[in-house]
Amino acid sequence: MPKREEQVNNQVFPEYKNAIPVWFSKLCCPKGKAGVITSILVAIVFVLLVNAISHKYLEAQPPDTHAFSVFTYFRGIQTWDTGVDILILGDSTGRVNLEEGSFSDRLGGQAVKFTVGGTSLLMDAWMLSAYVEKFGAPDSVIISHNSPTSYNFMHSIEFMAAPHLPWNYWNELGIAPAWQEGELIELFITKYAVLYSYGDILRERFINFWDLFDYAVKPVKPTNEYFEGSTSKQRAMDINHKRDYYTGEFNPSADTTNALSFMSTLAREKHFQLYIVFQPEWDEAVNSGIRKSILDAQVQYLSQFTDSTYVHIIRDDSLTFTKEQMQNPNHLRPGVTHIKTESDLSEIISIQNSLTAGQAQPIILDNVQLNRNKYKTGKQPRISLTVSNLGTADVTGSVSCLAKPSGNTDGYWVSRASAVTFEIEAGGNVTLELKLSVGELDIAGVYDLVVFLRQDVGNLSNEVRVELPGELVIK
Repeated sequence: MPKREEQVNNQVFPEYKNAIPVWFSKLCCPKGKAGVITSILVAIVFVLLVNAISHKYLEAQPPDTHAFSVFTYFRGIQTWDTGVDILILGDSTGRVNLEEGSFSDRLGGQAVKFTVGGTSLLMDAWMLSAYVEKFGAPDSVIISHNSPTSYNFMHSIEFMAAPHLPWNYWNELGIAPAWQEGELIELFITKYAVLYSYGDILRERFINFWDLFDYAVKPVKPTNEYFEGSTSKQRAMDINHKRDYYTGEFNPSADTTNALSFMSTLAREKHFQLYIVFQPEWDEAVNSGIRKSILDAQVQYLSQFTDSTYVHIIRDDSLTFTKEQMQNPNHLRPGVTHIKTESDLSEIISIQNSLTAGQAQPIILDNVQLNRNKYKTGKQPRISLTVSNLGTADVTGSVSCLAKPSGNTDGYWVSRASAVTFEIEAGGNVTLELKLSVGELDIAGVYDLVVFLRQDVGNLSNEVRVELPGELVIK
């Protein structure tokens, strides 16, 4: 051992003379260039090791942040064993205003939402691509974003860093962002240097170390829910208080254009239906004219991606909502979502009926029988019905129904029976039982019953709507 190192060992650890490795002596008491370099290298390795462990920890125990909520959807796609029939993509306008249950009833199969507030359409394209890569094409894809904000969004480094996907996933999924200078470096640091980018979250976790493993991700699953809408305190809505997210200029980003081009091309290649729906509109804003230029520009812009077979715009420009029906200019209150959902579905069904008109078998509702003549409030009526196939080929499909106050449109339904599937031979019939178990019949009065007979035609649906006025009496 060189004399200098021997002196160090003798001074610092005299009882372990000649027993301490040279590198440890340099690390504990760096002397000279070699000792300083050793200490720096060991510190770097230690930080990198802790960072790697922290990165793996945050993947398994994701932060409860807005951006990391995207994580659950990508993880859902990766961990599912089977796919679904209907994907609802978009931001909070899809999450709050559209009801999976009604989509499932009237289009068939299962529906699921991949909707996160603040995301861009580029995120929709990635999730759709990841889904198709694993499960193949769904039957229908619904896209709902607020306008103009979401259409103007570029990609978000924070959101891109969160998903449980490898580096370069954007190229693997077929569509890269319109990169700005320096963003790849920023993304790498945000995604992998978690001691820097998520240091505050890690610090909070370690302060409450007994909760370290209480944040495991719960992948999203199909729920077929009916009641969405915002239940939080209603925000003040002032027509004179303009906000950029609602009245700003419609200026779609390059990412948005690339995403819509990618998804519309994918729909045509994989033969699935792609529907682009509009957000709910506040009547005061529409009547004042402050939304006109935005909506006109949005229709004109989207028309470049549509066709008559696979990609469609869904918009009822006559449908508006009052201030009392809305949580804010983009979100509806609970129950009012029925109106928006059924309006969009009616247009979608109209398109699918047109596409399947020459292939659908003639099916009819032969008989409807309620288990009572009148019901007390709060009861759940049971309905027995017979469906007949008058065609020359077997039919598969489903039947569902809703009850609405007499004379109102379908969107004002108050009780519903979820879809029951059927198979009917050519020339045959089947008797099915439905129960109005969704919602409440808690007000005495006369209700119309609406029955939806849906049959599968390839990956499309053909629907026969049968309205039975005054069929249900609640006393």
